[in-house]
Amino acid sequence: MKTTIYIGHHKVGSTALQQFLSRNLAPLVRAGTLYPFVEMDGAAHAMATLAKGKRPPPQTVNVVEPHSALAYKMMAEAAGRPVPPQFRNLCHSSQMFHAVAGQVRLLRPEGLVLCSEAFSNFGAVQPALIDRLAAPFAEDDLTVYAALRRPDQYLVSWHGQRIKVGEKTGPLSRDWAGYLDTIHFNYHLALEAWIDRLPKARMVIRDYARIMEAGGSIQDFAAHGGVHIPDGLDTAIQANPSLPHAVVELARRGSHALSPKDGHAFREFLKRLPGKVDLPANREVEMLGQPARDALHDAFREIDGWLGEVTGGGTGFFADLDAMRTPAPMPERDANHAALDALTPELLEPLAPPLRDMVDRLRREI
Repeated sequence: MKTTIYIGHHKVGSTALQQFLSRNLAPLVRAGTLYPFVEMDGAAHAMATLAKGKRPPPQTVNVVEPHSALAYKMMAEAAGRPVPPQFRNLCHSSQMFHAVAGQVRLLRPEGLVLCSEAFSNFGAVQPALIDRLAAPFAEDDLTVYAALRRPDQYLVSWHGQRIKVGEKTGPLSRDWAGYLDTIHFNYHLALEAWIDRLPKARMVIRDYARIMEAGGSIQDFAAHGGVHIPDGLDTAIQANPSLPHAVVELARRGSHALSPKDGHAFREFLKRLPGKVDLPANREVEMLGQPARDALHDAFREIDGWLGEVTGGGTGFFADLDAMRTPAPMPERDANHAALDALTPELLEPLAPPLRDMVDRLRREI
């Protein structure tokens, strides 16, 4: 059997790929490729999908991202890390492995995909988790697929994601150094243990820029993932939009000032602004600042050289690494001004009073 473990990274299209694999469960199984469930919610949906031809709603996160559930449960049991609250009613990880083994035994697929960006945490949390995950597939033709984004672009996206889900952080231009010793910047931590512990595996490490040139995470995985993905599958994925860069700081301040319920409503309002108002394009907004860019570039050069050696690409991995030094043309504060100016009375009128008051406060502060 061909087994592919997709280990992320974060913010490289993994959610779209998981949605694609989940939505196409039935045709993938018929084509010989298994995207296995790990708990009872997934089992029920898989049974309904195979019986009726398409998966019924609701598709919970346990169903769409089963291997994230597995990854977070493994880390919780091994290292005490909390399982994200959206993953509910999970069984012990040993039962999850038992569920996967049963599907392999009965369906006898030619290929199997385990897919979660959370796997990229294993090397930093407890490398032995990699051994445990890969052990059932020791005799398989094993591929480990990883996607990496240039770190300045990645940090902007990851920090925005944290703010989008309500984490109370500082601005990225101030807090960037806190990422230096994490998997979110030190790609050694995300990859090296996988390479060392699975020496027989085929390592596929892809630059996110090349992934986008190929058409996105689904198309690139189909071409390079090592398992059979047939043509003609449903690729109508509902993307989970990020906060526009022009409003990230507005959302961050709102999370600090508002109640959790109002903060969530405020972030949802800001997330839905594209299409309603003209905002500065993300590529135009500078979130880091020149000092941070210079320091990040210098700190990453050794990591980039190591990636080049690992992938056989010569002196480095990211062909455009020096572009890390070049800031976007619009300072974040100017983008914040533009976003606030675009919030007309008509847009604000339906909002609850605390949210309208928050906009007034931001106008005074910014």
